[in-house]
Amino acid sequence: MAAGRHEVNVNCTWGEKLSLGGVTVRSLSRAERIQRGAKVTGIAWGVAILCVFIPILHFVLVPSFLIGGLVLGVMNSMERGQIVSSHLGCPNCSAEVPLVNESVSWPKQIRCSSCSVTLAIAPTT
Repeated sequence: MAAGRHEVNVNCTWGEKLSLGGVTVRSLSRAERIQRGAKVTGIAWGVAILCVFIPILHFVLVPSFLIGGLVLGVMNSMERGQIVSSHLGCPNCSAEVPLVNESVSWPKQIRCSSCSVTLAIAPTT
């Protein structure tokens, strides 16, 4: 998949109410995905090294950060894209629903910051 930006039309629903909108998605190249995964893994492993010096707790913290860093790094490197901007409104209160720096996985469950209802967001078919 070539890196670039494209627009995706989405439905934002709450119960029977519906609003239409769109998001701009930035596709990540293979190199970017690997770099992001390695960064997360490196940070977690760095924290694991620092935890070696914490008495007693290092028996739990070090393996947790080593394994967790590897798992999070793999999960992060599997993301194919990232939402960089959005323009959609809440179907209940019409407030703007921000979707920035979110991974591209559908459907999404987002809470409206204005009226606190849980919104289902999915691409239009």
